[in-house]
Amino acid sequence: MDLLHNSFYGLDDNERKVWIEIRFKGKANAVPGRAIARKTRLTYKRVQEIVSHLVVEHGKFIGSCTKGFFVPQTKEELRDSTRVLRHRGIMNFVRAAKLEKISPYKLFKQSMIEFEKEVAA
Repeated sequence: MDLLHNSFYGLDDNERKVWIEIRFKGKANAVPGRAIARKTRLTYKRVQEIVSHLVVEHGKFIGSCTKGFFVPQTKEELRDSTRVLRHRGIMNFVRAAKLEKISPYKLFKQSMIEFEKEVAA
């Protein structure tokens, strides 16, 4: 099996459609999520869900920027993508902590306990 077909192994039809639109493209060629939605006939929300699933469950390297989704081609593109995700995660923790009226650190500790339970399940 060649590398191209290998990159689709285990993907369902919609995951394949989304991956086809994103694969082999660096940040300069980022594809807007709404363009992927139009081309694949999926909702924008569904495209976002599939991208997340491709990263978490299938190990695909997919970054995002204001222009859209892309496969990082350099260490810098990968670092920029993870920096954005980490910042977003931290800001979500701060927001959730404010709503729960606890410190972000305490929320983080509680979340780690929940995470460990999920991983063990």
